[in-house]
Amino acid sequence: MSRPLRNALALAVATLTVATAAGTAPAYAGSQHARDRARDVRTLVDEGQRGAPARNDSARDLLSADARFAKKRLVVSVRFRNLRSSGFVLFTDVRTPTGRYRVQYDAESTRPFVTVHTIGGATSSCRTTAVRANPRTDRVRVVLPRICIGGGKATWAKFGALALHERADGRFAVDDLRRADRVDVSATGIKLGPRIRYN
Repeated sequence: MSRPLRNALALAVATLTVATAAGTAPAYAGSQHARDRARDVRTLVDEGQRGAPARNDSARDLLSADARFAKKRLVVSVRFRNLRSSGFVLFTDVRTPTGRYRVQYDAESTRPFVTVHTIGGATSSCRTTAVRANPRTDRVRVVLPRICIGGGKATWAKFGALALHERADGRFAVDDLRRADRVDVSATGIKLGPRIRYN
């Protein structure tokens, strides 16, 4: 075999090897950590207001959140300063290329319940979202199946969280994980972080 042909064959094999390796690159799960300032709960009457500080409200005070976006699910673990088994609502908002979704964990009463809402034209038939509160670790864990937020089209996700409690005087105690200056619980008011990617 001539040297030019041998070199050409070697180059072709190398190119094929690189292309095959690139085409079979393993998928990876993206992750993200978000921190919130402690003692930044605010009381307000209506959404969009700055409200007044409620620094002693440790039961609604969000401290941080960890998210992991894997092949089959998005898992968000939200840490409170002093989580209780009841007396709060946790909203976890998620945005993907297919729309915006809101998981509502309502633990205002002694019988918590979970609902999933779609915002701005997004569609979802999700019935398997799971939320678990653990006062021993001060964490609420939200498990949102990927099929509920766009399936294979959900190549990235943004998330945010907000804790809320309606007080006896009609005011609301609220803490947004990513926003300290004001609070907004409207359809798109909860602040979202940067994208978490899953290839």
